[in-house]
Amino acid sequence: MRQLFKSRLFIAILVIALLLTAVTAASLLSENRSGPVHNVVSALIRPVQKSVTAIGDFAHRLFSGLGENDSLREENDRLREEVAKLEADIRELEHQADENEAMRAILGIVGTEVQYTLQMGDIISHSGHTWSRVLTADVGTADGISVYDAVITAEGLVGFVSSVDLTSCRITTLVDSGMSCSALLSRSRYTGVAEGSHDLMNEGLLRLTLLPADAEISVGETVVTSGLGGIYPKGLVIGTVESTGLTDNGKSRTAILRPKVDITEVSTVFFVTDF
Repeated sequence: MRQLFKSRLFIAILVIALLLTAVTAASLLSENRSGPVHNVVSALIRPVQKSVTAIGDFAHRLFSGLGENDSLREENDRLREEVAKLEADIRELEHQADENEAMRAILGIVGTEVQYTLQMGDIISHSGHTWSRVLTADVGTADGISVYDAVITAEGLVGFVSSVDLTSCRITTLVDSGMSCSALLSRSRYTGVAEGSHDLMNEGLLRLTLLPADAEISVGETVVTSGLGGIYPKGLVIGTVESTGLTDNGKSRTAILRPKVDITEVSTVFFVTDF
């Protein structure tokens, strides 16, 4: 289309040039400007002069319009750049607001008895293989993160740091088969070990083991970290009891737990770097 437009513009300019040449030639032939020849020539070229004037006015408007279109295009490009920048600023402000909300929530669960040193991080990938449930976060040793740091949200425990490099780390989550921690039933006060299991991983559940066979455990009872082992601070919510039952040999009881934190939805976490 642009090439066609340029061709038409070239033809218009060529026509103008030919008409101007014709007018000039006719004027030179009529040296006697007051004689009959001049009158005849004037009558003949007057329509041509009008056409030339009209075409000249059109060409002027055309070139003016092209200049205006270029200016409008530049203005539109500038406005698009400004809109894109404003949208980026809005997204950044929304992200900061989410982080501030998460920080306020996490501070609400940190008690006065234990002082946590926390580092915030964002989850950048979820690994949902059949044999593992691992998250990757955007913080690493440069941010003070170490292997075995506990990872939490305002709702409760997420897991622990299983590997770390300079700028990122991997988090083994509660439901992963490589996860285990000492746990405490908040009402009945029985202790056991909360651990991930291959047979429960796809359901987003984990198992509480090594409970006394005669332990009276209620469905819905909250399970928290006991603080034993030195990795997890005491009192972090792990989840709630879904069901209980005896082991095959009948010598101990187990419970199926549903984590308090939805691992599939978590986006911002906190690393307990010291407590």
